[in-house]
Amino acid sequence: MEPRRPANSVPNSAPSYALAVGTILGSMVLYACTANIVFAALLHASESFHAVPERFAAVTSVQFSGYLLACLIAGIASDRLGKKQVLCAGFLLSLLGVSGWGLSPSPKPLYAFSFVMGIGGGVLESVGSAMITDIHPERSKYYMNLTQIFYCGGAVGLPFSMAFLLPPAV
Repeated sequence: MEPRRPANSVPNSAPSYALAVGTILGSMVLYACTANIVFAALLHASESFHAVPERFAAVTSVQFSGYLLACLIAGIASDRLGKKQVLCAGFLLSLLGVSGWGLSPSPKPLYAFSFVMGIGGGVLESVGSAMITDIHPERSKYYMNLTQIFYCGGAVGLPFSMAFLLPPAV
């Protein structure tokens, strides 16, 4: 007998299970990239905006404040609205935050976009983790570890690739 699953949070066929798990694991890599790109981009931002690097010191704190807020609220929202909808909102918020960072005309919006990026990442991690354990309740520990492995892959892989792909002065 198949384990009972919440009605609004899990796909209902094996291929869609695989797609959902792949999406969740990909979201862990995405969040790790957005969380770690801020550190790497701060010196470049200070040069682009002709400002001292200290002006951007709080950007990462703002980003992780958004992450904390999302972790506190996303679970409640996903219980009421459905995990899939909230996870999609997390993707959109991450996209908005990263795009805003890249297109920001001045330093002040970087703080707002960092906060949005943090909210998106918090949603991706908290709701993604809950969703993957709903899909695989019999192996929840394995899949929770797998999400952290994918997160670490993105956290290490992005700076590592940046070191090889970007010019030394960046």
